[in-house]
Amino acid sequence: MQEVKFLSNLPIFNESAIGCDVHSDNVVCCSLKKKTDGSWVQTKEVFDTNFRTLPLFTAWCQQFEPNVILMESTGTYWMSPYDALESAKLPITIVNPAQVKGLAGHKTDVEDAHWLAQIGVNGSYKKSFIPEKRYRDLRMVSRNITKMKNQLSSCKNRETKIFVTAGYRLSVFSSEFGKLAEMAKDAILAGQSPEEILAIIYAEKASKRLKATKAEVLEALHGELTPSLRLAIESNRQLRKSIEEQIKICTDFLLSEVQASDERAFNLLRTVPGIDDLAAAIVIVELGGMSKFIEAFENSQKFAGWVGFCPGQNESNKKRTGKKGRHGDKYLRKILCEVANAAVKTKGTTFRSKFESLKVRMTYKRAVFAIAHKIAKVIYSILAHNHPYIDPKVDYRALSCKKNKSRWLRQLLACDDIEFTAIDKQTGQIYDSQRYKAYVRDTRVAALRNAVNG
Repeated sequence: MQEVKFLSNLPIFNESAIGCDVHSDNVVCCSLKKKTDGSWVQTKEVFDTNFRTLPLFTAWCQQFEPNVILMESTGTYWMSPYDALESAKLPITIVNPAQVKGLAGHKTDVEDAHWLAQIGVNGSYKKSFIPEKRYRDLRMVSRNITKMKNQLSSCKNRETKIFVTAGYRLSVFSSEFGKLAEMAKDAILAGQSPEEILAIIYAEKASKRLKATKAEVLEALHGELTPSLRLAIESNRQLRKSIEEQIKICTDFLLSEVQASDERAFNLLRTVPGIDDLAAAIVIVELGGMSKFIEAFENSQKFAGWVGFCPGQNESNKKRTGKKGRHGDKYLRKILCEVANAAVKTKGTTFRSKFESLKVRMTYKRAVFAIAHKIAKVIYSILAHNHPYIDPKVDYRALSCKKNKSRWLRQLLACDDIEFTAIDKQTGQIYDSQRYKAYVRDTRVAALRNAVNG
């Protein structure tokens, strides 16, 4: 503990502040506290970040009764100290390292902690959006799914390369990991001849969808599988199936947790074209629940900027630089780009027409990125106003009629006080109410007879 001269000319907002510089093994802390005579006392300490020493770190922070505790969001290292301070009801705040670096100009760990404490005293910081602990834990599950999907893609690419090395050309199938291709791989590993494999493939109904001829498929099944290549394929396939199983387990868990707590938001997100169940769950988890999400972002532009869709802009001497996208939530940005890629393929939607107009003057990826930006604003709107997405270019009445016309027609035909005949213009099928009632009556009588005889 030592007295220091407070050098900043900024106004004082907090008379007690703590700065924490977090690393993988320890956290460097610096406390600044104002005394009654106007002088400042600085206290520095270093704590390990293991589970047993975190209570000591929390107790050390509590003794200074801080108005604010600042901590940088360094990778995942900040999470366990943050949880400890949050559980102790201390005023912990996460700040953006980029914003702090722009203010600091200090390099050593202790100086970084001192500068964080000084920023806390001055109030010249911006709070980062941190969701509740439950959603922080679910984020680990959703991001683990993303990582495992990347590993799965790597396994599939490696498996394809090994089969190509062995001389097999499984690209003749519509999907190299579809039903027919998997059957062919099993037969190859079992040592069957190309003619036997061809017979197995064309015994399946799915073979009718094959675009390649029998001669092309037979030619693609000729190869030489050495013991080394066989071992590489078998080990890779086992790894791939294990990853697929773990992805399914994590996905089922994530969906059940999200639907149990945020069913309304989940159903609202599912109304947006391109968003499936998993995408909706990942979006909700990354947003950290609806209550904090609405409080953290006052409009859709702020939310899009936090995700990282808005371009960066740095101006110096009337020159603007930094047109690249901002650093945001890369996991949420990635899933929204995947959603946009699916939405632009949905016919008759606003997203598709907007994409077609953008594709004329920019590349495919840039156009998809722009659509993802638009979807981010749509997500904010439907969640903030609690209403489903309504596409202005989609005739929902016609879609409802197309989906329910057969059910409505059966209900009309079953009415006793209505007699009519209808003709389907597309198929030419005739619907007669009297014939339909006679058919229903005969069916019920036959069912009763079978029940009595049985």
